[in-house]
Amino acid sequence: MPRFKTFPYLLKKAVLVIFLSVLMAVFFVPDGGADDFSENTEAVFPEFGKGPVAVRMYSNYFCGPCRAMEPDLEPVLRELVENEQIRVTFIDIPTPRSMPYVHYFLYALNENAAMEHALKIRGILFDLAGKGGGAEDIRRALAEKDIGYQPRDLTGIFEQFNELLQADAVRSTPTVVIEDGAEIRMHTGRADILTALGEIAGGAE
Repeated sequence: MPRFKTFPYLLKKAVLVIFLSVLMAVFFVPDGGADDFSENTEAVFPEFGKGPVAVRMYSNYFCGPCRAMEPDLEPVLRELVENEQIRVTFIDIPTPRSMPYVHYFLYALNENAAMEHALKIRGILFDLAGKGGGAEDIRRALAEKDIGYQPRDLTGIFEQFNELLQADAVRSTPTVVIEDGAEIRMHTGRADILTALGEIAGGAE
């Protein structure tokens, strides 16, 4: 007998989809609202590496465990990408408070799409979020570090984020989803995530 999803489950999923869609539409433009999208250029999607294993890193700049894990996470991801073992996608969970951070991370990638640059920006944004900074603080912090940014229409990227969030059914951060061929595994929390990524690195030895 086939098993069907219960109505409450389907209702919760529908509510989640609607919530994400509305959230991304409402908070599309960060504080200030003066960004120039006149250059009709597609924004850079935050994926790095050419490895066979897909790693989707879900985080939130105002997530304390995400911020605490970042210094340990960076060298592991860097090694796996350099060794062409993975391709990693950074997916920042969109919330009203974090949306300016999500925007400026993606805007900065339009200026420089290298992974080292992405990791540097993430470090700056995580540090600033720990201090409760807003959009103006982000712009000031990027300027102080000589990091430029190019505003782009992010609708396409947010649509992809929405699809991945639905497919992976992420409920908390930090979460990493590892897709290795037909096998998909979800890992949550610092210890579980670092162990799972370490196993990928060890698998090539």
